[in-house]
Amino acid sequence: MTKNKRIKLLLTLTILSLFHCAISARNPLDSSQPIGAIYQLLPIFFPSLKPSSAKEMKTYFIPTTGSSAVITGTKMSLIVPYSTDVSSLSAEFYHTGKSATVNGIEQISGQTLNSYSQALVYTITATNVTQKSYTLSTAKGSPDSNTLFGFQFDSLLSRGVITGKSVTLYVPYATNLKNLIATFSHNGSKL
Repeated sequence: MTKNKRIKLLLTLTILSLFHCAISARNPLDSSQPIGAIYQLLPIFFPSLKPSSAKEMKTYFIPTTGSSAVITGTKMSLIVPYSTDVSSLSAEFYHTGKSATVNGIEQISGQTLNSYSQALVYTITATNVTQKSYTLSTAKGSPDSNTLFGFQFDSLLSRGVITGKSVTLYVPYATNLKNLIATFSHNGSKL
Protein backbone atom coordinates (compact mmCIF):
# COMPACT_ATOMS: atom_id res chain seq x y z
CA MET A 1 0.00 0.00 0.00
CA THR A 2 1.41 3.40 -0.96
CA LYS A 3 2.00 6.16 1.55
CA ASN A 4 -0.88 8.25 0.14
CA LYS A 5 -3.32 5.34 0.46
CA ARG A 6 -2.23 4.70 4.03
CA ILE A 7 -2.80 8.36 4.91
CA LYS A 8 -6.25 8.30 3.25
CA LEU A 9 -7.13 5.11 5.09
CA LEU A 10 -5.99 6.50 8.45
CA LEU A 11 -7.90 9.75 7.89
CA THR A 12 -11.02 7.87 6.79
CA LEU A 13 -10.91 5.53 9.79
CA THR A 14 -10.44 8.48 12.15
CA ILE A 15 -13.43 10.29 10.65
CA LEU A 16 -15.50 7.10 10.76
CA SER A 17 -14.75 6.53 14.43
CA LEU A 18 -15.63 10.15 15.31
CA PHE A 19 -18.92 10.00 13.43
CA HIS A 20 -19.69 6.56 14.84
CA CYS A 21 -19.41 7.90 18.37
CA ALA A 22 -21.76 10.76 17.49
CA ILE A 23 -24.48 8.62 15.88
CA SER A 24 -24.00 5.18 17.39
CA ALA A 25 -27.74 4.66 17.99
CA ARG A 26 -28.49 5.08 14.28
CA ASN A 27 -27.98 2.66 11.40
CA PRO A 28 -24.36 3.33 10.32
CA LEU A 29 -25.08 2.10 6.79
CA ASP A 30 -27.89 4.62 6.18
CA SER A 31 -26.54 6.96 3.47
CA SER A 32 -28.56 9.88 4.89
CA GLN A 33 -26.31 9.73 7.96
CA PRO A 34 -22.74 11.09 7.78
CA ILE A 35 -21.04 7.81 8.60
CA GLY A 36 -23.23 5.95 6.11
CA ALA A 37 -22.27 8.36 3.34
CA ILE A 38 -18.59 7.96 4.18
CA TYR A 39 -18.96 4.18 4.42
CA GLN A 40 -20.41 4.12 0.91
CA LEU A 41 -17.47 6.18 -0.41
CA LEU A 42 -14.81 3.85 1.03
CA PRO A 43 -14.88 1.39 -1.91
CA ILE A 44 -14.20 4.25 -4.34
CA PHE A 45 -10.93 5.12 -2.59
CA PHE A 46 -10.15 1.59 -1.45
CA PRO A 47 -11.71 -1.00 -3.79
CA SER A 48 -10.40 -3.87 -1.68
CA LEU A 49 -12.57 -2.68 1.25
CA LYS A 50 -15.84 -3.29 -0.58
CA PRO A 51 -18.25 -5.09 1.78
CA SER A 52 -18.82 -8.74 0.96
CA SER A 53 -22.07 -9.89 -0.64
CA ALA A 54 -21.61 -13.50 0.56
CA LYS A 55 -24.76 -14.90 2.20
CA GLU A 56 -24.90 -18.66 1.62
CA MET A 57 -26.14 -21.27 4.09
CA LYS A 58 -23.48 -24.00 3.90
CA THR A 59 -24.32 -26.58 6.60
CA TYR A 60 -27.21 -27.26 8.96
CA PHE A 61 -27.17 -29.93 11.69
CA ILE A 62 -29.28 -30.83 14.76
CA PRO A 63 -26.80 -32.40 17.23
CA THR A 64 -29.41 -33.94 19.55
CA THR A 65 -30.92 -35.96 16.69
CA GLY A 66 -27.81 -36.29 14.53
CA SER A 67 -29.83 -34.98 11.57
CA SER A 68 -28.29 -32.93 8.77
CA ALA A 69 -30.33 -30.84 6.36
CA VAL A 70 -29.98 -31.28 2.61
CA ILE A 71 -29.51 -27.81 1.11
CA THR A 72 -30.65 -27.40 -2.50
CA GLY A 73 -30.69 -23.80 -3.70
CA THR A 74 -32.69 -21.90 -1.09
CA LYS A 75 -34.58 -24.99 0.14
CA MET A 76 -33.40 -27.00 3.13
CA SER A 77 -34.89 -30.42 3.96
CA LEU A 78 -34.41 -32.02 7.36
CA ILE A 79 -35.57 -35.48 8.45
CA VAL A 80 -35.44 -36.25 12.16
CA PRO A 81 -36.09 -39.58 13.90
CA TYR A 82 -39.75 -40.47 14.40
CA SER A 83 -39.69 -40.02 18.19
CA THR A 84 -38.12 -36.52 18.12
CA ASP A 85 -39.88 -33.74 20.03
CA VAL A 86 -39.59 -30.89 17.51
CA SER A 87 -40.99 -28.19 19.81
CA SER A 88 -37.59 -26.89 20.97
CA LEU A 89 -34.37 -27.82 19.18
CA SER A 90 -31.06 -26.06 18.65
CA ALA A 91 -29.18 -26.29 15.35
CA GLU A 92 -25.53 -25.95 14.49
CA PHE A 93 -25.09 -24.20 11.17
CA TYR A 94 -22.52 -22.37 9.09
CA HIS A 95 -23.18 -19.54 6.66
CA THR A 96 -21.00 -17.04 4.82
CA GLY A 97 -22.99 -13.95 5.80
CA LYS A 98 -22.74 -11.50 8.67
CA SER A 99 -25.84 -12.74 10.51
CA ALA A 100 -28.82 -15.09 10.34
CA THR A 101 -32.35 -14.44 11.59
CA VAL A 102 -35.67 -16.29 11.83
CA ASN A 103 -38.71 -14.03 12.19
CA GLY A 104 -36.37 -11.15 13.06
CA ILE A 105 -34.67 -13.09 15.88
CA GLU A 106 -30.92 -13.49 15.49
CA GLN A 107 -29.88 -17.13 15.32
CA ILE A 108 -26.74 -18.23 17.15
CA SER A 109 -25.35 -21.58 16.00
CA GLY A 110 -25.63 -24.20 18.73
CA GLN A 111 -27.63 -21.91 21.05
CA THR A 112 -30.89 -20.51 19.66
CA LEU A 113 -33.90 -22.77 20.22
CA ASN A 114 -36.66 -23.02 17.61
CA SER A 115 -39.82 -25.03 17.10
CA TYR A 116 -39.56 -27.20 14.00
CA SER A 117 -43.28 -27.98 13.83
CA GLN A 118 -43.61 -25.58 10.88
CA ALA A 119 -41.24 -24.40 8.16
CA LEU A 120 -38.57 -21.94 9.29
CA VAL A 121 -37.31 -19.15 7.04
CA TYR A 122 -33.66 -18.26 7.68
CA THR A 123 -32.66 -14.83 6.39
CA ILE A 124 -28.90 -14.50 5.87
CA THR A 125 -27.61 -10.92 5.77
CA ALA A 126 -24.32 -10.21 4.02
CA THR A 127 -21.79 -7.60 5.13
CA ASN A 128 -23.08 -5.31 2.38
CA VAL A 129 -26.60 -5.70 3.94
CA THR A 130 -28.08 -7.68 1.03
CA GLN A 131 -30.16 -10.67 2.10
CA LYS A 132 -31.02 -14.18 1.00
CA SER A 133 -33.74 -16.39 2.52
CA TYR A 134 -33.64 -20.16 3.00
CA THR A 135 -36.75 -22.19 3.83
CA LEU A 136 -36.22 -25.17 6.14
CA SER A 137 -38.82 -27.94 6.04
CA THR A 138 -38.65 -30.57 8.77
CA ALA A 139 -40.24 -34.03 8.61
CA LYS A 140 -40.21 -36.98 10.97
CA GLY A 141 -39.31 -40.44 9.77
CA SER A 142 -42.08 -43.02 9.95
CA PRO A 143 -42.30 -45.44 12.90
CA ASP A 144 -41.08 -48.26 10.68
CA SER A 145 -38.30 -46.25 8.98
CA ASN A 146 -34.85 -47.75 9.16
CA THR A 147 -32.47 -45.53 7.20
CA LEU A 148 -29.11 -44.47 8.63
CA PHE A 149 -28.25 -40.95 7.40
CA GLY A 150 -25.03 -40.16 9.21
CA PHE A 151 -22.33 -41.73 11.35
CA GLN A 152 -19.34 -39.87 12.73
CA PHE A 153 -16.81 -39.49 15.52
CA ASP A 154 -17.07 -35.84 16.60
CA SER A 155 -13.90 -35.99 18.70
CA LEU A 156 -11.92 -36.97 15.59
CA LEU A 157 -13.84 -34.77 13.14
CA SER A 158 -14.36 -37.92 11.06
CA ARG A 159 -17.59 -38.52 9.12
CA GLY A 160 -18.63 -41.78 7.61
CA VAL A 161 -19.70 -42.34 4.02
CA ILE A 162 -22.86 -44.43 3.84
CA THR A 163 -23.34 -46.59 0.77
CA GLY A 164 -26.34 -48.88 0.96
CA LYS A 165 -25.93 -50.83 4.20
CA SER A 166 -22.20 -50.08 4.57
CA VAL A 167 -20.51 -47.25 6.46
CA THR A 168 -16.92 -46.33 5.62
CA LEU A 169 -15.15 -44.04 8.05
CA TYR A 170 -11.50 -43.02 8.06
CA VAL A 171 -9.76 -41.91 11.25
CA PRO A 172 -6.30 -40.41 11.74
CA TYR A 173 -3.38 -42.84 11.78
CA ALA A 174 -2.58 -44.33 15.22
CA THR A 175 -6.05 -43.53 16.60
CA ASN A 176 -6.97 -45.69 19.58
CA LEU A 177 -10.17 -47.39 18.36
CA LYS A 178 -11.31 -48.35 21.85
CA ASN A 179 -13.94 -46.25 23.63
CA LEU A 180 -14.79 -43.97 20.70
CA ILE A 181 -18.21 -42.34 20.95
CA ALA A 182 -20.20 -42.16 17.74
CA THR A 183 -22.80 -39.60 16.72
CA PHE A 184 -25.33 -40.91 14.21
CA SER A 185 -28.61 -39.93 12.59
CA HIS A 186 -31.45 -42.09 11.39
CA ASN A 187 -35.14 -41.75 10.66
CA GLY A 188 -36.36 -44.68 12.73
CA SER A 189 -38.01 -44.73 16.12
CA LYS A 190 -34.90 -46.11 17.86
CA LEU A 191 -31.49 -47.62 17.14
